[in-house]
Amino acid sequence: KVSSSVINAWKFCGLDNDLRIPLKNLFIPENFDFHPIENWKQVHPKIIRDSSLTRVWFKQDTEYRKPKTILTIELKNATINCDPLNWNLTQIFAWMLEDHLKERLYSAVLAGTEWNLAVTTAGIRLFIEGYSEKQELFVETILNEIFRFKIDLRHFEDAYDGYYGDVKGFEGERPQQMGIY
Repeated sequence: KVSSSVINAWKFCGLDNDLRIPLKNLFIPENFDFHPIENWKQVHPKIIRDSSLTRVWFKQDTEYRKPKTILTIELKNATINCDPLNWNLTQIFAWMLEDHLKERLYSAVLAGTEWNLAVTTAGIRLFIEGYSEKQELFVETILNEIFRFKIDLRHFEDAYDGYYGDVKGFEGERPQQMGIY
């Protein structure tokens, strides 16, 4: 219980409108049980599903036995690397999408989920690492956000300016960094 003097001090500082209890974080795991280990000597991941749309690999963590999952999703698109215009527009799109997702997925990051978005020559790759129990919810949330994502002109202009600055700044990189790239 907060005393009335503290509330009055908050009001005096103009903070009374900003005080609210945060919503429940749905990404906090509750189940930390381990799946039984079938093969303690498994060295390499094995393919457990292979279709025209998906390939799923599995390897049980026998060393640390953490209830975590690492997941990589690649949204493939053959036109990304067909010319410089598509490559650069995809980079700007990915930057804007990542900026949008950071805000939406903040509670998942607080709950221990790490994620990364990258453009590859084959498509856009999404790397996710976190507790197994909440992976399905996280993937569902992130895919819904991706498919509902709308680009507004002001955000695009900001992204374009930032990306253009990065590209122009590349000229000033050390030759060693250019060679690595």
